[in-house]
Amino acid sequence: MAAGAPALASDTVVPFQGPNCSLEAPPDTAGEEVRDGEVNRIHPRRRDLAKDYTGCQLVFAPRGDAWSVAESVYLERGVVLRSSYAAVPGQSAGECRFEDGRLAQGDRRACPSPRQIPFRSLPPGCFAEVRDNGVIADWCRLE
Repeated sequence: MAAGAPALASDTVVPFQGPNCSLEAPPDTAGEEVRDGEVNRIHPRRRDLAKDYTGCQLVFAPRGDAWSVAESVYLERGVVLRSSYAAVPGQSAGECRFEDGRLAQGDRRACPSPRQIPFRSLPPGCFAEVRDNGVIADWCRLE
């Protein structure tokens, strides 16, 4: 890890500083996505980020009756600089650094592609709508 980079715990994401970086649970406006068969929440949604946003976009995974941060993306003035991800079975936690829109440091198999981040998501309630009605509503758009 580069000099001056925050220490990385073995099973958690790096605690970045800035707006949304210290949230412990997703707000009601958080988007949705499915990872490993679970509905995760993403906040803020990509569509809601200002072009000059500085702060974090967090991916929350359900853990019983609570939430844990599965992934954190840090942007500065709209540019993705870093991301970190929590440990999952078969993979330890890690950090990714980006420069000029490319992965500069981190495991290519575990780090998101720079084109993927910030993450897009479906609107809140989309998966419940599918579960309850068996159809994908027109308003359930990946943004």
